[in-house]
Amino acid sequence: MISKMLMSDDLLDRVSTEAGTTRKGGVGKPTIAELVYNDESLKQIYDRKMWIYVSKIFHIQKITKNMIEVVNSSRCNIKDLGFLQLDLKEKLMGKKYLVVLDNV
Repeated sequence: MISKMLMSDDLLDRVSTEAGTTRKGGVGKPTIAELVYNDESLKQIYDRKMWIYVSKIFHIQKITKNMIEVVNSSRCNIKDLGFLQLDLKEKLMGKKYLVVLDNV
């Protein structure tokens, strides 16, 4: 169902899309996210997929840097949050991407 929603034309026409799962622990959210993330049919739809681990202490700079490193497949040395966000925006502009933020 989630994969079907992520592949729908209506959803793909939107500029920004968000499908979040927030429920109490122990109900299988990571399993559902992993099944969707690994769904072969989504490879035709999304240019890029990212699975980003986040800690309970939310560090936007670290998360943005991790996303850039996934996109680049290499280490990112940018330290300024504004430049990190600009770099990520340039790399993802015009692309369709799926991001899973997984808290550990």
